[in-house]
Amino acid sequence: MGAQGLERQFEMDDQLLRGIAAARGGRRAEARAILLRVVERDERNEQAWLWLSGVMDDPEEVRTCLENVLELNPRNERARQGLEWLVARYGPPRATGDRPTTTDQRPPTLAGPRSATITERAAARAPQAATPAVPTSPPAAPHEAPRDQSSQRSIQNSANAENPCPYCGAPTAERQRSCTQCRRSLLVQTPPPERPSRWLGALAGTATAAGMTLLLCGVTFLAAALLAYQAARFGGPAGQEQVDAPFPLGMVTAAAVLLALGGGALSLARALRQRALPAYYALVGIVPLGLVLAGFALLRAPHAAMIAASPVDEATAGALNVALGGLLGLLALLLLAAGALAALAYRDFFGPLERFHAVVRKADPTTHYNNGVAYKNRGMWYMATREWEEAVARAPRDINYLRALGLAYAQIGRYEPAREMLDRALALAPNHAQLTEDRALVERLAAR
Repeated sequence: MGAQGLERQFEMDDQLLRGIAAARGGRRAEARAILLRVVERDERNEQAWLWLSGVMDDPEEVRTCLENVLELNPRNERARQGLEWLVARYGPPRATGDRPTTTDQRPPTLAGPRSATITERAAARAPQAATPAVPTSPPAAPHEAPRDQSSQRSIQNSANAENPCPYCGAPTAERQRSCTQCRRSLLVQTPPPERPSRWLGALAGTATAAGMTLLLCGVTFLAAALLAYQAARFGGPAGQEQVDAPFPLGMVTAAAVLLALGGGALSLARALRQRALPAYYALVGIVPLGLVLAGFALLRAPHAAMIAASPVDEATAGALNVALGGLLGLLALLLLAAGALAALAYRDFFGPLERFHAVVRKADPTTHYNNGVAYKNRGMWYMATREWEEAVARAPRDINYLRALGLAYAQIGRYEPAREMLDRALALAPNHAQLTEDRALVERLAAR
């Protein structure tokens, strides 16, 4: 697999990890949508089929997913136990003629000796709303391959470090908050709570009110502009029409800007309700800028509007001045409230910081590889080596695992095991051009 192929694999692994995280978090619909995309792109992804079986609603679709797992790995005990549970709970598979003929969301099926049977089952299956779902839980590890001695030594050496830094692997004390070797923080952000707080609801409501206020300000500006133009055009001597009466283009432009800002604020409020992190960042940046602009407009805009509307009678111009000043004052108050509520709703977007602990839970090689990819994407190369060591120990002839582990070792300066992993991969694939380049790269890094 070349560099581009490895990047595509990493992208699919990231999708799989997002699907697994959604399944573990109880977000079944989100997990189902992500995992369906994964198996559509890679029908031979054993872990995707296994996790998909845990978020499907129809027992027959669960059965299809589990059978696909066993098609790929007949030794997968988790899938075999799941099928036994389905038979005990719902009985053997239904006859094809007894099944409905439509379905909303069906998993794709494998190509192979049993593909026709599985495809017929999937095409004849429809979700049943009243059917209880199979509980979602992390997949159990399949039958483990024997560990070779070099992989076992690597794992033992990694595990000997006390509280290792997840980035560089240096030993750290439990009380430390940053690594003394690589200077990286040892604190990690935990996920925010599942249920939104009342402060988030108040923040979204305040953003909605600010959007409505901006819309009213825009309408008021537009009304003042139209009244001023009408008065200038028809307010001449004896009510004669003034053909060359100036059009208040500046006020109309200001009205258009205010209307656009009002629509943006309403969209921002909706995104805040959905806990979109970019919306929170945008709000934090908008509040101070909005307060400055609102204060300036509060001092100048009503007076300017009254001057622009001066051809109108004094009572109308005064009413416009009062209305616009009141709306701008209300907008400033709403911005102040939004700033305070944004601080109170901080935990709805960011979980608390906790000390990272280097724990590797036993799983199948694919899960270990995917976990390593996730750590690699966060810059935690030491933890990536820990996960990929486990993947190599369970699948010692997989060149992708060996290559990933070798490059990770080189990243943290462990060049001897990096050479060993890449040499083992080259022994399995002597003509692999990318592996040859990686081996030469390790030598160049070690020579520095």
